[in-house]
Amino acid sequence: MDRLTRRAAIWRRIGRTGVLVPLTILSARVLGAVLGLVLSLLMVRVMGAHEMGRALTAMSLAMLLPILATASCEAGAARFLTQALYREEPGRAAGFIRMTWQVAGICIPVVIAIGAAAILLRGGGDGLVFLLAVLSVAFMGPLRIGSAHAMGFSRVIVATLPGTFLRPLMLLAFLTLFLLVSPTAPTASVVLTCFLLSAAANLALQQLLLRQDYRRLAGVSRDLGPRRDWIAYGLQIGAALLFIEYSKDITVLFASVSLVPSDVARLSVALSFVGFARFAVIAVNQSVTPELSRRIAAGDDAHLLKIVDRSNLMKIVAALTGLVAFWAVGPALLGLYDADFARAWWLLPVLMADPVCLAIFGPSSNVLSLSGHQRVLMTVSLVMVPVLMALVASGGYLFGLGGAAVGATLAWAVFYGVLSLLVWRARGVNLTLFGTLTRWQAGRAG
Repeated sequence: MDRLTRRAAIWRRIGRTGVLVPLTILSARVLGAVLGLVLSLLMVRVMGAHEMGRALTAMSLAMLLPILATASCEAGAARFLTQALYREEPGRAAGFIRMTWQVAGICIPVVIAIGAAAILLRGGGDGLVFLLAVLSVAFMGPLRIGSAHAMGFSRVIVATLPGTFLRPLMLLAFLTLFLLVSPTAPTASVVLTCFLLSAAANLALQQLLLRQDYRRLAGVSRDLGPRRDWIAYGLQIGAALLFIEYSKDITVLFASVSLVPSDVARLSVALSFVGFARFAVIAVNQSVTPELSRRIAAGDDAHLLKIVDRSNLMKIVAALTGLVAFWAVGPALLGLYDADFARAWWLLPVLMADPVCLAIFGPSSNVLSLSGHQRVLMTVSLVMVPVLMALVASGGYLFGLGGAAVGATLAWAVFYGVLSLLVWRARGVNLTLFGTLTRWQAGRAG
């Protein structure tokens, strides 16, 4: 009994340090990224780089369309749902949840219909592949909503686990099953079919995990009064979510405009490796989002800065570790695929500009959205998302694979830098790593 008591005390102390949830999320993301790389390695061996590039381009489209299919209305969960529960307003919380499902019920069929019509009118050999990508919106849209609700309930692990770990696991399992039963090599259409099935399975599991949370609000009278404000908020930060969460998919999709599929495959694999470091940074941001929301609701900037400083230090360690590692072992990592991949190892340190900048400039986008400055995010993103698309496509057209990669890094650096400057002007607080170091030195001097 004494041993069990000591172990429980140790786990309580670990929990109080604030690192347990980030480490859990990071582990899930790392394992999911590993599974993604195993999947890409399997694909290049059984399909070839060209067919692999076609499949990855379609999957990028399948990751981007759900933002339109939900109108990003669920994006306000970390603000509206969390704060409603914190203020003990269950009717407002239940109303927000109902609103997100109502919007999705309207938008998902519209996106599928328009997407399918565009693909049929376009024609070409990729029609079936992209049609499957569009159809997957029926599952990927609700999956996004469920993840946002889980974050609103402060169930950070449930918010991230299905999409970061279980989906690539199931995708790999479905593709492996096909290889075991089929005498022919898989095509891009087969991979997209497996993607659709994995999304459906993850949606079912996610809703099962959230069942108890939804039941807490089942008998509550729903307050839908602020519905227009919730919808406006989601629409305004939808573009920011495109840039922050799905810059990889935008990069891959628009690189396909000017690069051959095999180069798109190499770029996507390099982005997946860089995703290890990026996941570490995002995991820290996500783990502190509920607490940031509560501190903003309470107007407690002093506590807010303490949370930001702790998370900034954790993020920069992860980002710099990834940068050094890719310089050291980049050729060996991409050499696992083939000699052409190995010669493109330099993509890794170039693309690391994204997680490094994300770590240096702090959780500016989180604070802006949680504090009601979504119009600022909307304005910056409406400018920068098209800039990212243009830089990637034109960079690939003018300078090939390297041009597309450099174009993406330039867009990322400008985006994060502008947001940190705007937070400084709007709230008078420096959320960057430089601000953290300044406060740390001031504390030591005092």
